Amino acid sequence: MNCSKPSPKCWPNHGADGLEDSATIIVTNANSLVAAVHDRMPVMLDPAHWAEWLDPGHRERATRWPMTRPSASPSWRTRRRPSAGFA
Repeated sequence: MNCSKPSPKCWPNHGADGLEDSATIIVTNANSLVAAVHDRMPVMLDPAHWAEWLDPGHRERATRWPMTRPSASPSWRTRRRPSAGFA
């Protein structure tokens, strides 16, 4: 099924204007810390890039692509999570 455009089959609750509130998680390669558990991670935009990313007039992929590089991890910390009871 092609769900690249709103349709009742893909998004049954879209409005008359064809729009629906939605969210997308954009992923990139994992940084060194996350790579220990997974090969991908969510893109975390630096606040300095928010306006540029959200500007509807800014459609150049070449200038947006660098904003999706893996976040640096020097200040991140890991901690063991208690078991959630999953096997």
